[in-house]
Amino acid sequence: NVNRTEPEKGGCPRCREEWTDMLPRLQKIFKGVSPEKLSTVARIYTQYMKELRMDTCWIKAHFFAQAYKETGGRLDVKEGESFNYYWEIIPTKLSAFRTDEGRIYARKWGRAEKKSTKANAVSKENQIKIANYAYSYKFSKGKELGNKYPNDGWHFRGRGLIQLTGRSCYTAIEKILHDIGYSCDITSSIEKSDQVGKKFELAVVASMAFFKWKNADMYRLCNGNKNTTGISTIVGMKETNKDTGKSNYEEKQEAFTNRTSVAFMVDNCKWDVKEPPKQTPKQGKWHAPVDNLQITLWTQSGIYNPANAAFGLRRTNSPKKFRNHQGVDLFAIEGTNAYACLNGEVILVGDNPKREGLGRFVISRSLNTLYYTDLQLIISLFICIFLQVFVPLQYKTCR
Repeated sequence: NVNRTEPEKGGCPRCREEWTDMLPRLQKIFKGVSPEKLSTVARIYTQYMKELRMDTCWIKAHFFAQAYKETGGRLDVKEGESFNYYWEIIPTKLSAFRTDEGRIYARKWGRAEKKSTKANAVSKENQIKIANYAYSYKFSKGKELGNKYPNDGWHFRGRGLIQLTGRSCYTAIEKILHDIGYSCDITSSIEKSDQVGKKFELAVVASMAFFKWKNADMYRLCNGNKNTTGISTIVGMKETNKDTGKSNYEEKQEAFTNRTSVAFMVDNCKWDVKEPPKQTPKQGKWHAPVDNLQITLWTQSGIYNPANAAFGLRRTNSPKKFRNHQGVDLFAIEGTNAYACLNGEVILVGDNPKREGLGRFVISRSLNTLYYTDLQLIISLFICIFLQVFVPLQYKTCR
């Protein structure tokens, strides 16, 4: 399952790795997170990374650096943006509350005390009011989010690994997911939208689709770039952690530098290296059937008998009987290129164990003709390359 989009051949094998190979890297980054959860992340990411153009070591490192900071290193999905704010903080975070009217509502709906406890937490009813006012279509932020109806602020509040916010965001991501074959409904009701914060698999793929919605050229922003500011700016606003004094942008940079870039080995990534074109045999000239000719030393039953692979008469089980062997058995490692020895056309491809024990085979007819004057016949040269699994040594035999 090769999921890379660029380059088509060659390049970095880790960019195109399977989810089982990606899993140990995620375990190095998200220590303490359950293997089941990380397996889901790895499986979903590798399944959709090609369609979403997020299929290089660099892009993976940048994406998971963002996710590490957004989830506190635990990959916990945010069921919904919290509006449990102390009332004086509300205008500093939500621009709609910076008017005289807004401050009145902030005092009315916000928490009365700075320190939050279960006893003084903002009720769900008031959190809904704060969300709907903050993200109302009447204000610039609500218009930016594409909200159209009075309850859109709460309906489309931030959810997921990387918080998705606003009607436009949810609508666009729903379409993107549909286009890549992941059908879902995250817009028709609040219950449906809540799935982004409850269904982990959906949260992962929706967070990936977020970058496509933002028209982020992940190849340009991420590949070869150790600075995370470009991606951090797309994900959200810059905020300062009061406990550490660092901005969230700085913490995302640290996650990239110390964790994700190391796990995904970005310094060794060859995402932009393409395999040189393979040399094809010149027309009309002989080409060996494989590049490194080696006669088969062992029979398929595991007996050492090089003579058995040679062309011509050879002994059978009876010491007085011989059989004419119409070919030469060659070793070739699985995946080796096999060539027609002369210009020709393929006339038969088959997989029939009963056809003289050939198994999988290709027969080509040469376009070069040989004249045997003594027989006054024109014989077309048939070149057969028979690909069989040589079980004892796990090789393929080219016959």
